[in-house]
Parts: sequence; C-alpha cells; structure tokens
Amino acid sequence: MAPPIAPLSLWTALWLIAAGQGLFLASVIATGKTGNRTARMLIAGLIFTFALTLFDYLGYWMRWHFHFPHFAGIYLWLALLAGPLFYLYLRTLATGRGLRSRDWGHLLPAFAMVWVRMPFYLAGSQDKVQILMGELPFSESWWLPEIFFAYRGIAVATITHLSLYGWWASRLVERQAGVRRQFFRLLTALYWSFTGAYLFYYILSWTPYFSLALDYSISLAMVVFIYTIGFLAIRQPGIFSAGTLRAALRPEKYRNSALTPGAVQSLISSLEQYMKSERPYLESELRLPQLAETLSSNTHHLSQAINEHFGQTFSAYVNRYRVQEAQRLLRHPEWQDRSLMEVAYAAGFNNKTTFYKAFKEVAGQLPSDYRKRQMALNN
Repeated sequence: MAPPIAPLSLWTALWLIAAGQGLFLASVIATGKTGNRTARMLIAGLIFTFALTLFDYLGYWMRWHFHFPHFAGIYLWLALLAGPLFYLYLRTLATGRGLRSRDWGHLLPAFAMVWVRMPFYLAGSQDKVQILMGELPFSESWWLPEIFFAYRGIAVATITHLSLYGWWASRLVERQAGVRRQFFRLLTALYWSFTGAYLFYYILSWTPYFSLALDYSISLAMVVFIYTIGFLAIRQPGIFSAGTLRAALRPEKYRNSALTPGAVQSLISSLEQYMKSERPYLESELRLPQLAETLSSNTHHLSQAINEHFGQTFSAYVNRYRVQEAQRLLRHPEWQDRSLMEVAYAAGFNNKTTFYKAFKEVAGQLPSDYRKRQMALNN
C-alpha cells in the first residue's frame, strides 16, 4: 500500500514557491525583448528544467510519486540538460551565432537516459508504484545490465557530464575581455558551485550522515546558484553595455545616479593620483566629505565611485592605503625597534582594534606575524 501524501511543511512550501518562481523566471526570460533571442531561450530552458527538477524533488519529499508515479525520477535526465543548455548559452553570447544542426548532439545523453528509463515509463501505474516502493526490483523491469541504471553509476555519469560542460564553459571565459570576461567568469563560478552541490549531495547520500535537512540545504544552494544565473541573464544586455560588471549591478541607491562609467573612471583616476602624491590617509581624521571637496566632487559621487570601482567602502579603501604604509614601516630598518602602535599611528590609524582588523584583511596576517616574517627574511 502506498504511503499517504505528506502534509505541506515550511520547507516543502518554500520549494513549492521556488519551483513556481522558476517557471515564472523562465517565462520572463523567454518572452524578453532585449539581447540575443537564442541565448534567452537557452537560459530560459535551463531555468525551466531546473524548476521541473524541483517539482520532482517535491514528489519525493511529499510522497506524491507513490500516487502520481508517471513523472517520478525525471530529474535523472533533466540533470543531463543543464550542462548543454548552459554551455550553449555562453557560446551563443561569445560568438553571436545561433545553434547549428549538430548542436542537437549535446542532448544525446539526456535522450539516452530517457531511453534507459523507458521500461519504467511504459510500465503501468501499479508496477511503477511497486518499483518505487522496492517491491518490484528494477532489474525485472529493465533489459539493460544493472550498471546502466544503478544509482552510483548514474551519479558518476551525471557529475562527469556536468563537469565536462563546466570545463568547456571555462575555456570560453578565457577568450573574453573586459566586462564580458567578468560576466562569463561569474556565471561559470555559479555553474561550478551548482555542480559541486550535486557532487556533495551524492557523496553524502552514500554516508550515514545524510539527512532530510541536508537534502533541503543542498537543494537550496542549487536554487540560489541557478536562479542567480537567471537573474544575471535578465541583466545581461545592460551588463554588456556598462563599463564594468560592478557598475551594471550597482546597488539600488546608485541605480538612478547621473555618474556615468566614464565619470567614475575619471574620478577614480583623480582620487588615486591624490592619494599617492599627497598621502592624506596618514591623517587619522580624514573624512569622506573632506576628500570629496578636495577633488571637487560630492560625498555621494565619491562613495559611489569607490564602491563600484573597488568594491569597497570608503573606510576600507583608506585603510588599505594605511596598511600598505604600515607594511612599509615594518620593513624599514629604522622602525624595527618601534612598537606596533607607533607604526599604527604613523600610518594613520587611531586605535589598535581597527589597525589589527584592517591589517589582517589586507595582508592576511597580523602585524606582529608580518614583522617576524620580515625580520626572518632580512636575517
């Protein structure tokens, strides 16, 4: 007898919403009017297949499959569509050309998985339920050797397939330049994170430590990675026309700013020249309004320029210069016998906590460890 459908929990409700959002996101991308149409359809296809995968997961978690078994296990072949759709999306953006007839060959592994599972799909509802409950062995419903449908064999094939397309996508990254390279690199990192989540899932599923909570957590990570790719695909036309990826993804508070990418570069150039020639960071009381006035700008524009160009706040930007000055002093023979706080004050810091925290963030080690290393190198 099939187990009853599980009641909707907080987690499964979240996945139901996420799956629905995936279908909505795919439709938004597919019906968009900007950018390369082929690229839009490919990435929409990726989001759509992943949304279907989430519905399959829900069927397992909530035991729908025992009552509606016809679509059980579709994630096995849907996973083999992720790599080709992602790679072809990046290739279309990189080359500007559409799909070729031979590109259908990328879908052969997914078709092969459907073919391997065909005995299950052709079986009656009762037989499918018995197979899912383990009452009817898979081997009695398949004409191929067990290795073709064994869980571990499928896991290895899926991870290998995802990794192969990740490698091909990574090769495309190196052929890009400027903002395109940044965009491709970010998307490829998200894809590799998605692949890593798959690998982590399969590894944990073979250990006694696997639990439903871990299953939920890994699935959540996969949702974040894939849907972020979808969000970036929506923003892609604007990203390619922007000066930098950071500018294209600027925070909402900068979205309507009149500061153009060219103006950001000009302001940053003036700022860097002033910081290196006048060294205002040595003054512990240096403030953003003071620096903006010196550069004939305003605090909003200067803050925006630093945030977009360096990905840092004003304080982090200034402290980076101060740490570099502290490193210079710690290397200088005349400062070897001076205390660390004397070095900190000379570099523009006004307290120990800020000095140690900033030094660790920039140099990757504490100032005392940096000094010991330099002394060892000098000796």
